[in-house]
Formats: sequence, structure tokens, C-alpha cells
Amino acid sequence: FDIFMSKDNVPVIIHRQGAIDLKVSELTKDQITAIALPDNQRILTLEECLVFLAELNTRYSHKKLLINAELKGPGVVEKTRDIIEDVARRHNLDPQQIYFDALEWDRLSHMRAVDPCANIMPALSTARLFNTAGKGSSGDKPYDKDAFAELEAFIVDQRCCGIDVMTADLRPEMLALAQRLNVGFCSYPQGPHPKAAAAAIQRNIGILDDFARQSTQPVIIKVEDVVATRALLNDCRQGGPTALDKVERMMGTRLF
Repeated sequence: FDIFMSKDNVPVIIHRQGAIDLKVSELTKDQITAIALPDNQRILTLEECLVFLAELNTRYSHKKLLINAELKGPGVVEKTRDIIEDVARRHNLDPQQIYFDALEWDRLSHMRAVDPCANIMPALSTARLFNTAGKGSSGDKPYDKDAFAELEAFIVDQRCCGIDVMTADLRPEMLALAQRLNVGFCSYPQGPHPKAAAAAIQRNIGILDDFARQSTQPVIIKVEDVVATRALLNDCRQGGPTALDKVERMMGTRLF
């Protein structure tokens, strides 16, 4: 989930586009949580979300949840850390279950400064990784050398535990870097992508699966349809052909 700050400095859980559309930074926590959503749902505060996850983990205590939190919006780091410490104390949440990522790497550096033990993962947009202002699939473009060097330096300097990168943007050199530095991945296959990218996306999901079974670090894949993704992973393990319908269901969007 994405974490944004309300006008009165309360971290709330809302997707980036929703935060932009609603202008959450101009609304108080009470105004935000009063917004009616479909199916009688509402926007949660970070505290409410973490309490729910801690209690959920208590019921399913055989395996700890991996919680991926993206630090969005200015001023989010210290308030987020304070709430995590409070929920950890009151509801037995293990802060090591939480994996922070951010496109703005200074927020990750800030999190490292306030919590030397935090799990942090630099996120890379396609535009930054390939030094292009274009959107969509990266195709067969090579990584921008400067961007790749910056990534390696940041991982080493800030003791990162993983790399947040779009599934379609994975290349052998990224896998090699992760193996060499002993870091994991947080990857997301969402689009938009052309149909021609389906085979590469399916291949890279299989590569992440292989990497996860050999790595000591977590590999997180953020998908829309878990059942379709498991079926796709099974196809990858058996060397099956590209399953366009499963790729689209996994992504939650049509390939164009």
C-alpha cells in the first residue's frame, strides 16, 4: 500500500492516483476517513491498517506476513515510524515484517536514519532506469549506465534489502546485481503493456520464481489475481507456452 499524509499529519492508506484526485494533503484525517467508498468501505489510517494486519497475523501465526509499504508524500517517514513502534508495542507487530520502498530515495535514506534496522528497497521507474521520458514497456532497451550505477551505490550505502522494479524491466544484469549484493526483489507486472510484451512478462515471473527459491532474501510480487499468478507460475515451471489470459488476469489489465 501507499502511505500519504493528511493535512493534520496523520498517515493514511490510499493509492497515488486517489491521493492526487482527492487532494488528501488538503484534507484532515476525519475528512478523509469520512469519504464514502463502494461496498461501505472507507480509507484507512496507517494505524488502522497495521492493527488489522497484526491481528490477522495472530490468527495465522504459522507464517509472518510480508507488508510492503511505499513512502509517498512529504513528511511521511517519522510519523510512519512512530505509528509502527506504537502498534508493535500494543499489538505484537514485528517491524521486520514491513518492507519500505519509494521512488524518492531520500525518503528511504531518512527511514534508514530514524531506524537503522528498517527494511528498505529503492524503487525505479521505467523512465529512470532507461533514461527515457516515455511510458509503457521498456522493450529491449538496455539500462542507463548512470542509473544502474546509482542503484548499486545506493544499495551498498544504505544497506538495502531489495530492489523495487517493474517485472517487464528485469534484465539479466539486474538479477546478477541482486545475487552479488544479496538483495531480494519487490516486483509488479502491472501495465500498460503491448501484447508483444506478454512472453517477456511471463518469462520474468518465472525468473523471479527461480530467484526466490535460491535467495535468502524475500521476493515480493504484487499482483491483482493471486490464483491466475499461481497458475502462471506453474506454467513457467513446466515450460508452457505464453498464457495471455493469465498474464492479463495477473496484471489486472488488458494488454493492448
